[in-house]
Amino acid sequence: MDVLNITDKLILLTERLNESQRMANIGSWDWDILKDKVWWSDQTYRIFGIELDATKIRYETFFNMVHPDEQGIVNDHIKKAFVEKIPYSLDSRIILEDGTQKIVNIQGQVLFNNNLAYRMHGTAQDVTWRKEIENELKKHRDFLEETIIERTAELRESREYAFKTLEQLQKTQTQLIHSEKMSSIGQLAAGIAHELNNPINFINANAMSLGRDINDIIALLHMYREHSENNSVSMQEIKDFEREIDFEFVDKHIMQSAKDIQNGVTRAAEIIHSLKNLSFAEEAEFSTCSIDDGIIRAVSAATKNFDRELNIIVETQADIPPINCIPGQIEKALTNLITNAIEAIDENGIIKIHAHKGKQWVYIEISDDGSGIDHAQLNRVFEPFFTTKEVGKGTGLGLSISHGIIEKHGGKITVNSETGKGTKFTVILPL
Repeated sequence: MDVLNITDKLILLTERLNESQRMANIGSWDWDILKDKVWWSDQTYRIFGIELDATKIRYETFFNMVHPDEQGIVNDHIKKAFVEKIPYSLDSRIILEDGTQKIVNIQGQVLFNNNLAYRMHGTAQDVTWRKEIENELKKHRDFLEETIIERTAELRESREYAFKTLEQLQKTQTQLIHSEKMSSIGQLAAGIAHELNNPINFINANAMSLGRDINDIIALLHMYREHSENNSVSMQEIKDFEREIDFEFVDKHIMQSAKDIQNGVTRAAEIIHSLKNLSFAEEAEFSTCSIDDGIIRAVSAATKNFDRELNIIVETQADIPPINCIPGQIEKALTNLITNAIEAIDENGIIKIHAHKGKQWVYIEISDDGSGIDHAQLNRVFEPFFTTKEVGKGTGLGLSISHGIIEKHGGKITVNSETGKGTKFTVILPL
């Protein structure tokens, strides 16, 4: 009864082993080297495509099914297992009786007794599906590598093209900047010529008129001299000459001409002084400056040039720290902006100056409720000699000077305006 139970258990275990090998597609084998007997599991038969009840299996049965191109490799692995006494494992192509091929992973180990090889056993696993997947993956990998190489070459070409394009753009930008600079210099020169031409023409016209008047006065003096010395000219002739030259008019006109010439010279001097400020010829050193004090001095400097009463409201945040600047230049910039606001308002107009700080900047807003600036002209307000005022009023340099000063201090000026409602300039300076 016990023998039967053991036999049943062995049969059950064998069946389970065969089923497990079938499911894993892996078979086992054993070679009794001394008796030259070979045993294959059921799955090994299936892998090699041989019927279970086939003729007696020998080592040569397996070896002859190995692809001729790989028989030498298989033979070398087995020899190495015998000589070095180490297990072996290799994938080899197997040719079945119907001509189809499989890739089988063969693993084996030689057993020794006192250095005598008496047995070899191992496994055989059909890995055809795995190799097919590996081959497909390799194809995809190769394709991806080729694609990457191609794309890398394309990217390299695109990068080189981009660098060349960037270099060309930089050259073009340099040329445009140079062209723009030359254009600005031309506009500046034209503005200077135009602004200086007015007082010069004024001076020239009055100088010519003054010269004629002086000549008439000198001639009259000569007539008086001749009359006093030898009576060669009568008083009647002198009076007739006075009427001819309109002596009363000449007497007044000489002084007026001299005054007009002086005004023209003063006007030319103002333009030259403004140009000097524009180029920052009067440099000074940086120092700390209170925004409150700077605004007060700028308001005082701007209002002293106007006779009318002005309504200027100043509001400053209490804790604005001093800033590092050239105080005189900052006050000049603010004075120009306040003057511009005063000239924009009528007698009932209001100017508001508000200063406050941010995290890294201080903001000074100067707003008026004047006529405003046309939107089309806003982008030109900081150009040298550009002005919306009447001819002869203002040099057109004030805002340009202010803009340059603030930029020199690492800040900027913004402007917002609406026609009929007023204008606001915002000075932004670093703390």
